[in-house]
Amino acid sequence: MKKILKFIKENLLISIFVIIILIIILVVFIALIKKGTFSIETENSVTIECPSEANSPSEIECNIRIKYNESTYNDNNKILSVNANYDLPNGIEYVSYLSNCSDCDIDEYTEDGFAIAKLAGLTNDSIIGTVTFSIPDDIEFGTEYTIGLKNVEFCDSEENMIEIDNSQDKITIDDGTLSYKFTSSNYLYNEDNNYIYTKTDTDNIIISKLDALNPGFSYNINDNKLEVKNTREQVIKSIDIINFTATDLTISADSIIINSSVTVSNIMNKITLNGLTIKIASSEGNDKTDDETVNDGDKLNIYYNSDVIGTYTFSVGHLEFANDINVDDTSSIIYNLPVNNSYSYLINKIDTSGEIIIYDKNDDVKSSSDLMSTSDKITITLGNEIITYTISVLGDMNHDGKISINDVSKLYQLNKKFETSPPELIYIFTGDMNHDGTYSINDVSKLYQMTKQGQS
Repeated sequence: MKKILKFIKENLLISIFVIIILIIILVVFIALIKKGTFSIETENSVTIECPSEANSPSEIECNIRIKYNESTYNDNNKILSVNANYDLPNGIEYVSYLSNCSDCDIDEYTEDGFAIAKLAGLTNDSIIGTVTFSIPDDIEFGTEYTIGLKNVEFCDSEENMIEIDNSQDKITIDDGTLSYKFTSSNYLYNEDNNYIYTKTDTDNIIISKLDALNPGFSYNINDNKLEVKNTREQVIKSIDIINFTATDLTISADSIIINSSVTVSNIMNKITLNGLTIKIASSEGNDKTDDETVNDGDKLNIYYNSDVIGTYTFSVGHLEFANDINVDDTSSIIYNLPVNNSYSYLINKIDTSGEIIIYDKNDDVKSSSDLMSTSDKITITLGNEIITYTISVLGDMNHDGKISINDVSKLYQLNKKFETSPPELIYIFTGDMNHDGTYSINDVSKLYQMTKQGQS
């Protein structure tokens, strides 16, 4: 001890310097303890989660997620607040922020970042908000961009300010060839051979029956091709449309009704082909010649090149609808039927040698005095064939055979979601109040006016 005191006296300046350094180290150490030393990789994080691909131009939504160590931040020492700034590359701009923080005491957000506080404590591992950014149309395709958060901080109930590592997520600007998805539940799409088989549908109403594309993409029919356009109105895929039209033939989903003594050449002369070939075969599978008679159970085979892509079975009998009854042969839907009418209205307009039975959507049999209702089924039995049609009563969106404000509400909701969530095909027919092949806000308005006028 004497030696230490003697050293201090003889080296006073050095000793004072050492003591100051020790005090500084101690102060820094205490500050670090106060500030927090948790690691983002294992304990605490505020991260931004964006889609891996984005189109240009478009808007993207990125979720903001908070995670922290629950064993450290229990009820006695909670995370009360979090704030961060956006770190955006040139060209990508802030649009809006949608908070997911319920009952927050502070919930502020600007184009620079956000700050939230909740005295009851923030929930661990939750999305606290969703931020929307815009992708302009002058960003080069194939470019990878990094969207991030910076200046990220927690504050706990002991008023410790805890700095959290920055967060980043990467997106690739895509021209649509990667994220483009095309499916159709109503038509046959063959990606390998690049065609869409629309059966007997041959006009622009095809588009209204296609499943929805990603937001910003669009369809167009040009020179008998279905063109898919990206967000810059550039054609990224051109698909051949193949189909056929028939004159004076009654066709349902998979059957063709014919009278007796009809020859193969009679049938061939009534069908116009687009990109297809057809053959008529006996029920045993043998191809028939032009002058042979078509019998009950014979098949009409539809070919694309050498592949059979569709088959119809012939039923000998008689089935004819009145001229004012609309039948979609592709989907076997009877549409534009008037509300507040019983099935006797429809039955009187069907001339057939077959037996007619009507079923509701629960497969219970209905009588001719019951109201026609959307989604009911009408079956016509001809020999061994049962022909089934689905009923579409114009404006009857809720299947009761009438129209009311409930039908208006349903059509309005379906119209809002149409681009991202296509409805069942039956609702496209039922909601098409102005008969243009699909529905829009104009159809909603027209249906609403009908309810006000008492047509229910």
